[in-house]
Amino acid sequence: MKILHTSDWHLGQYFIHRHRKEEHAHILEALLEIIRAENITILLVSGDIFDTGNPPNYALEQYYNFLRRVLRQTHCRHIIVTGGNHDSPSVLNAPKELLQFLDIRVIGGVERNEQNEVIIEAEFLDLQDENGNSEAVIFAVPYLRDRDLKLSVAGETLAERAEILKNAIRNHYAKGGELAQKYVSKNIPILTMGHLFAAGLRNETGENLESQEAENDIHLGNLGKIEADTFPEIFSYVALGHIHKAQKVNGQDNIRYSGSPISLSFSERLDQKSVVILNYQGADLTEIRQIQLPLVRHLVRFSGTFEKVSQAIVHFKNTDNQSNNTLRTWAEVRLKTENILPNADQKLRELAEKRNIEILKVVIERPVSQTQRLEEMDLEEANIQDVFLEKCKADGITSPTQLQQLNETFIELQSRLVEDENHL
Repeated sequence: MKILHTSDWHLGQYFIHRHRKEEHAHILEALLEIIRAENITILLVSGDIFDTGNPPNYALEQYYNFLRRVLRQTHCRHIIVTGGNHDSPSVLNAPKELLQFLDIRVIGGVERNEQNEVIIEAEFLDLQDENGNSEAVIFAVPYLRDRDLKLSVAGETLAERAEILKNAIRNHYAKGGELAQKYVSKNIPILTMGHLFAAGLRNETGENLESQEAENDIHLGNLGKIEADTFPEIFSYVALGHIHKAQKVNGQDNIRYSGSPISLSFSERLDQKSVVILNYQGADLTEIRQIQLPLVRHLVRFSGTFEKVSQAIVHFKNTDNQSNNTLRTWAEVRLKTENILPNADQKLRELAEKRNIEILKVVIERPVSQTQRLEEMDLEEANIQDVFLEKCKADGITSPTQLQQLNETFIELQSRLVEDENHL
């Protein structure tokens, strides 16, 4: 049996006022071809199907059309979709009961009983073949929001709250592990899914990535990191979503982020996008393999003086794009200068146009004071916590202790606002 793990499609994303419709159309076609060529039995999509809770109609159309084609044009028998922090549980769950008849299981968010208790069993999926025999078990955990795990307690510190959340997530997976025990004797794959931020993320050279990921504040900043031992050993593979760079967790082959299928920001421009293929013989995971996805649009960053950037644009070779017959390159320019350069923006855009490059934004970088630095921050990619801290410094707050206390309070307020917004 072969299983494909993917996540973080972010259908409907607008990137500096440009939609990604064409890119997603290319990549969904590539996914379909992989499912067909690899004879995939089970497809796992670990959250952030859409970029927003209210996706545009074309994104919904791409999603449902892809599901339809998987069922009609491949031998894939089961599709499991879980919600991420960008997804609206109600949007994902709207056709849930209908899709279930087609062996498409959607877990947009946690389910509750009349006593407002989380129904763990609703996330536990016994996938059966045409004869009604169990052929795999998936503990399909969606993004767990604060309100899904605990009630806030007055007076608790941010660190205490983060620890309670981590323990609650650990208990959630432990209960799933208990439910899976009765399937051990059936000699079938037992897996779990998740959409969260795990500790121990490193790139191919062993460099720690935890400070580099723009989305690492999913649970109360870095305090909310989930350790690899959160997942019971009964799960032979943990299919994670949320981090956009494909990687193992703490070096463990069987706990992985598949990564996003396209680069979703300029900070991801160098990432190689892929999906994960799992090969099972009975309950044994015999092979874990990454398959590269085609590069459908180059994202590039030019940085330096006007002369250096101009030369880089002139000599830029768009070989990857041309070889894959893909879309026009998008670029960001970070122009370093101490002086005002009249029409620099226009001149660079005209130069790029001749190389089939579209410059989406130009950022002027010059030596600045703390207040000027705040005013000129690149808000397209800046982390909201960084903006807050720069504002504090601009207002004269420099004490590390004060900054830490203010930052913790800010993170908690931000988290509560997000919870209230998602609850609406």
